Amino acid sequence: MGVARAPPGGSSSGRVHVSVPFGHREDLGWLRQLDRGAVDELFERAGAGRREEFVYAYTSQGWRRSSFAAAADASYETMPSEAPDKAAAARAVLCATIQA
Repeated sequence: MGVARAPPGGSSSGRVHVSVPFGHREDLGWLRQLDRGAVDELFERAGAGRREEFVYAYTSQGWRRSSFAAAADASYETMPSEAPDKAAAARAVLCATIQA
């Protein structure tokens, strides 16, 4: 996964919003789902400063705010027909706002 940095002399203010599949660390070849350690490493390598982070998990009632611990075992579903809830893709998502 590539990490880009702002060029020297660039704006010193602003923010960026990032969302990534979150839970059990998985590499599906075409997509990586990150766990807490991988998220921290990604932001550290990018030189991310102050940030706000939230985790949302998919439930039978739809997407709900969760905790890192509660979403830690979430997996990425590639076969929705075999999933109990028939939903595809991430079961948890980390959303972050990074403030420059």
